[in-house]
Amino acid sequence: MKFFLVISLVFTLSSCIQLEKPVTDIRKFALEKNNGYLLFHFHTPFTQDGYIKQIDLNGNEIQKYNIEDSLFAPSDVFKFDNNFYFASGAYSNDNKVINYNPQTKKMSLIETKQKKYIEKYFKKSNSEYIITILDSNNQNEYCDITLKKCNYLSEAFRTHDITVLENYVIAVGINKSAINDQKGILQIKKMDSNFKPLEEIHLDNMPNYFTYTSPDEKLYLFMFNGDIVSIDSDLNIKKFPFYSFAPFSGNPKIITYNKNVSIDNNTILINFKLNDEDKSYLAKLNFDKATPTMQIISSNTDEQILNVDDSKPEVYTRSYVNDKTIITVRDITTLKVIKTILLESDDPIYFVDNIE
Repeated sequence: MKFFLVISLVFTLSSCIQLEKPVTDIRKFALEKNNGYLLFHFHTPFTQDGYIKQIDLNGNEIQKYNIEDSLFAPSDVFKFDNNFYFASGAYSNDNKVINYNPQTKKMSLIETKQKKYIEKYFKKSNSEYIITILDSNNQNEYCDITLKKCNYLSEAFRTHDITVLENYVIAVGINKSAINDQKGILQIKKMDSNFKPLEEIHLDNMPNYFTYTSPDEKLYLFMFNGDIVSIDSDLNIKKFPFYSFAPFSGNPKIITYNKNVSIDNNTILINFKLNDEDKSYLAKLNFDKATPTMQIISSNTDEQILNVDDSKPEVYTRSYVNDKTIITVRDITTLKVIKTILLESDDPIYFVDNIE
């Protein structure tokens, strides 16, 4: 009987140990089985607690990969050409971009050819761009890492976003000393592919952090006053007041537009919060008409958008209940809930990959 207990204990311990595997170099991350979902929990600041957890379709843990590589601390996840890019961020102590290929389930590193940490990443065709994080002078750079060239917008402006419209580089800057909306707070700068300035305009409203570049070559900014602003390659501006597209009466004082993901060529899914109501919404925004149209998908559920998987097709959100993380899986076309997965902890999940 004692012998049986010892054998059972050894077997149980070895099984638990096998459920967790260390990964010291993210380039060596390799799955043993392609089934279920991968859940990415990046390092929290000043720690290395990041992991990739593999679960089955019912949420049961299959394998946990403890990521010991400091690079696994990106500022955000960016999707281009069916690949995902994790910008290194300030806490990674590095200046590379992680490229995750959902087909191979492998990660590789992109050298940015500069020494600063990365806030945002943008890719179009063979060109790759980054924005560095703010330094002690509240200043940062935009860079073409293919050309190995970096620039500041100006002494007065910090770089907020960068994109490419009709082969012109468009940089968005915010006045460093400005508070809330005020005259000329926003700089929109048009440049050629070598960063030669061609034209610039100024706007008077403060944008939220996340932007959207559409397939038809327009940049959309989401303002704190609720407006959506579209910009084309000729720097033509169109402003859409919140009440003109949203199913609400009147104009709220402040709107926080959070992350958005593209769900088709004309439509994005977006989080936003009406600050005077302290209420959050998940909404579909369509841009195929002269004025955007909004459809509320859910309200007051505090679903935070993570990413889409076009191949399934699914979109993933994160929320919390009773100190537990919930992953909600929605159909990318109907946006109806396919399933919800209740996790064992409140660790924030930043990226989901369906590997069935």
